[in-house]
Amino acid sequence: MRKYVFYMLFTTLCCFACKRHSGLDENNRGSEAFAFVLRDRIEDFISYVDSISPYKNKNEFFYVFFEEENDKMFVFVGTDFFYRKNKIKGYAFVNGRLVVYNGNDSDRKQNLVDTTKLIQFVDTIPGFWSDDTDIHMDYEVLRREFVIHGKDSLTLTNLGY
Repeated sequence: MRKYVFYMLFTTLCCFACKRHSGLDENNRGSEAFAFVLRDRIEDFISYVDSISPYKNKNEFFYVFFEEENDKMFVFVGTDFFYRKNKIKGYAFVNGRLVVYNGNDSDRKQNLVDTTKLIQFVDTIPGFWSDDTDIHMDYEVLRREFVIHGKDSLTLTNLGY
């Protein structure tokens, strides 16, 4: 009888641990697509936005995109409320928050996002507004701009708000 009780207790604990682990994975689903240095900057930015926001809007999300200017490669991380369907290359969840990847507007290769590990955008992101949603609202977005020095090095260059 004691063996049976021990076995049931052990099985229950294992199932509980698996369930908790899968919840953590769901909060960070696709986040392994971002290189550590970029993911770290995204997490810091999410914490900053949460710390200054007087209220949380469930439709607010974060975005990432790349751009080249004057032979320098930049990565932008920002907030928005309406995703652009024609820009999305995939998305992920970092600490339970939506992060949309809007691509690389440059021909220059970057090694900070592995698009094969992102959640593929099909038609919609449930629970979030797209650019064809007819909602009129005034809002401000926050944005950070980083210069890319390599796959392990970013320098903050601009604070947008």
